[in-house]
Amino acid sequence: MVTLPLDLEDLLACAPEEPVASIAPGTVVGHVHLKVSDVPRAAAFYRDALGFTEQARLPSAAFLSAGGYHHHIGLNSWQSLSGSAPPDSAPGLRLIEFELGDADALAALQRRLRGAPGGTFSLQREVDMHGAGEHLTVSDPDGHRLSFRSA
Repeated sequence: MVTLPLDLEDLLACAPEEPVASIAPGTVVGHVHLKVSDVPRAAAFYRDALGFTEQARLPSAAFLSAGGYHHHIGLNSWQSLSGSAPPDSAPGLRLIEFELGDADALAALQRRLRGAPGGTFSLQREVDMHGAGEHLTVSDPDGHRLSFRSA
């Protein structure tokens, strides 16, 4: 992994003049970074319960992926070590949605979660812009809401 300087002037020039209330529907994000209170606990949940592969680990961060990519999920405790989840009124992600290959992958994830400590989950019927279908919603040990659906 590499760290390159961010061109803040260019980034700010691309921003709208007024803040937006939410991300545009249909936006696809390649990876997310989440603040967690305990990196080993969070990494164990994403690895053991959800099936992601750990790609790299630092004392205060872990990077996990599916399919060998460098990382889809970054977990860090840089500003959140031993902390609690922010209030619902704080800016931030409210839901992270993952697309799985098929319904069998969704069923396999549900079976794996049934025996996993540290999270809560429920299987729900969904009706939204993608049409009717099943998705699995999960809260990780730090309260981040995740949704898994079949393609």
